[in-house]
Amino acid sequence: MKKLLILLFFLTMFWFPTSAQTTFWEDDFEVNSGWSLDKNWKIINDILNLSVDSLMFDFDISAISPIISVPEDPQFINISQYLEIFDPSVTTEKAEISIIYNGNEDVLWSYDLIDGNWGDYTGTEISFPINDYAGLDIQLRFRSFGPSNNVWIGWYILNVNLTANFDNDLGVISIEGQNIIEPNETGEWNVEVKNFGLESQSNFSLELYSYKSNDYLYSTIITDELVAGETDIISLSWTPTQVHNTVLYAKVVLAGDEFESNNISPNHFLRVDPDFDYSVLVWDNDNGIPTIVDPEGGNLLEGHEGLTKTLNRSGITYDFVEELPDDILNYDIILSSMGCYCLS
Repeated sequence: MKKLLILLFFLTMFWFPTSAQTTFWEDDFEVNSGWSLDKNWKIINDILNLSVDSLMFDFDISAISPIISVPEDPQFINISQYLEIFDPSVTTEKAEISIIYNGNEDVLWSYDLIDGNWGDYTGTEISFPINDYAGLDIQLRFRSFGPSNNVWIGWYILNVNLTANFDNDLGVISIEGQNIIEPNETGEWNVEVKNFGLESQSNFSLELYSYKSNDYLYSTIITDELVAGETDIISLSWTPTQVHNTVLYAKVVLAGDEFESNNISPNHFLRVDPDFDYSVLVWDNDNGIPTIVDPEGGNLLEGHEGLTKTLNRSGITYDFVEELPDDILNYDIILSSMGCYCLS
């Protein structure tokens, strides 16, 4: 029984700080957020990727992160990655992950490529403690070097995040609820709040805002205790009076919050719909060539894909055709994608 109690105590102590950790820096590579990339390194399809775009001998190439300011109680760096090796070409080539700070460099991980593939293609997580870098400005370095880069099929880094412990840290995880309401209709949105800190919290406020005019819409005071690592779903309501499109967001406010970068929720689109019927026609008249850059993912879309994506997110129903009907008088709005044509 004594051994069991000791084991349970150890597991509790291990779970407590881990469940309450804050991610203070993260990159999922949707865009290049300031990485310095040597030849054959690139960010594409939400992955930091090393591949053989051009053959190199006696190579030494790196991807170096932007500067990261580490708080006073850091915990771990977590990296999701997969290494795929072209075995017939391997000799003494290596892969390394290191931390650069104050003109110094510490190697956290070194891998001999002769050992073959590492991890799973969907990403395998590897973690390192970073307590020694408390209060410092650091950079992460992914480096490969050796006789020939032809050994690489690809080094794929899917996500990098760094965690820390704070005594007082509340954050907003998500906001969910109605996307379409009518004027003078009361809408309700559920906001997920998490206590990332080590101390229990109560008497904090949760506020609802609109990006349309940066208006404060509603707030509530939470008096119930939220213990370390716990989440709670809190409802916020609002009654719009005018027809418009906007984006809502929620903000948690805690006196003495030590990390405010996670205080605001992701965006939630809302359409305050007019109380009359209207009909929309989308005519796909482009040439099937993607020419529009999706501002969210960076990939190319056809014209009609951009139109329908916007309408779907706005909650607007429509008819979709590839040939214009003979009778279009029944439609109040007609949207057409013309594509990119070359006339000669």
